[in-house]
Amino acid sequence: MNCKLTTAVILSLCCVIGGFVPSTAFALDDVLDGSPVVRRNLQYRSARHEVTGLVGMTLGDPFIRNILPGARYDYHMFDWLSFGGRIQGGIPIETQTYGEVDRKVTANNETFAMEASSIRLIALGHVSVSPLVGKMLAFSRLPIQFDVHFDLLAGMVGVGSTGDQLQTGTGFSLGAAGGIRVFLSDVIAITTDLQAISTTRALSVNRDSREEGYRSRFNTILNFGVAFFMPPKPSRAD
Repeated sequence: MNCKLTTAVILSLCCVIGGFVPSTAFALDDVLDGSPVVRRNLQYRSARHEVTGLVGMTLGDPFIRNILPGARYDYHMFDWLSFGGRIQGGIPIETQTYGEVDRKVTANNETFAMEASSIRLIALGHVSVSPLVGKMLAFSRLPIQFDVHFDLLAGMVGVGSTGDQLQTGTGFSLGAAGGIRVFLSDVIAITTDLQAISTTRALSVNRDSREEGYRSRFNTILNFGVAFFMPPKPSRAD
């Protein structure tokens, strides 16, 4: 009797489960109908043009800080390699130290005139590689594409001065940079990078109103930008 009851229960469960299987299978077939077995990854950079609006600022300046608005262009030959350039103009802003020195000189009626140099123009070409590319989840639900990139820089940098005692002009510059690019959509990304470029200049004049330590030095710049990609649709990997 127990065996018959057990058999009947098992058969009933099989019939109930069997009643749901066909509808579930057909639903999956409808969703996946015509789809490839393996989907190819989207290549957000490969064979695309990137134009970025930049705003940079120099770091660690003793006398004159620079705000550096500008633009950057990249052509991405591959998803991991691009070539391009950037141009930025410098807006000099006096630091607190510069103002204090100037006020003391004025208060003491000294003949010394405070003067300092700053970056006025950056025009650099670059080669950029992206060794790390991936995805992350924002708010545990929104997938976001990102990459970490490194640049080698070469070009020209122009140096200006707040007076007429320091040497100014445009000279050859080398540098390097590293940063992160985060895609908000297929077309728009936000970027940030930290770059170091060489300039040959004196930072300020000394008590005799002569150049103090004219030499080649590295300048650190922090950039933020919004990038736009064309064509609007990224390609898929082969």
